[in-house]
Amino acid sequence: MSAIAVPLAAEAQQAGKVYRIGVLHSAARESERIKALEEGLRELGYVEGRNLVIEHRFADVKLERLGELATDLVRLKVDVIVTAINPTTLAAKQATRTIPIVMTTGVDPVAAGLVASLARPGGNVTGLTFDVDPEAIAAKRLELLKELAPRASRMAAIWNPTYAPNTPRMKGIEDAARKLGVTLVSVLVREPGDFDGWCPEWCGNREMAHSSGGKSNHQPAVRQDGRRRNAPWRSVSRSRSGCLRIGRPRWAS
Repeated sequence: MSAIAVPLAAEAQQAGKVYRIGVLHSAARESERIKALEEGLRELGYVEGRNLVIEHRFADVKLERLGELATDLVRLKVDVIVTAINPTTLAAKQATRTIPIVMTTGVDPVAAGLVASLARPGGNVTGLTFDVDPEAIAAKRLELLKELAPRASRMAAIWNPTYAPNTPRMKGIEDAARKLGVTLVSVLVREPGDFDGWCPEWCGNREMAHSSGGKSNHQPAVRQDGRRRNAPWRSVSRSRSGCLRIGRPRWAS
């Protein structure tokens, strides 16, 4: 949260000044993240309705809309743009070279072309990254899932191939599956309807485990299926409702 406050503090704290933050979302409204953002800014003295306006823009999982939404935020002359996954940061970077951009969950930002280096990012993008080496980290996550479910003979990787960081993640998962001697089933989920009906074909074995790749946007459905068959699963993101949480930041921080 301090990374977001820095661009605001760079201007003199003028009496009566109202700051405007743009937040670019790849999916629909996520109350947990919005609440965390508001709480963190409040702790730093920025309160919506008093000295702060937050402009949210939601792509509703239609990543092709991100460019249009980012341009809209630039048109509003926001003081800083907050992003999450790489496509939102890339869209914001393409829309402006001057407004500060703070990414909250960048994946290998150097390889993605978001920053020049981690030590000296340059340009107008800064923030956090939690996957500097997505291939190695994804492999380790599958190994942890195998430790959690040692009897599992088949594992499902549920992932969205249109999200670029998932490609090296899947390579790491496939390599780890071979080393662990488990059968890996790749489930491609690009649109909400892609998830319907995938399970009956092969997941009768309750000892099968799920490994849900980032930004599949179907975590609740996977979670519900895992509960029904008492099958363990691992998610990159959500920590609530019975999954193994790995490597995700506390949003308010």
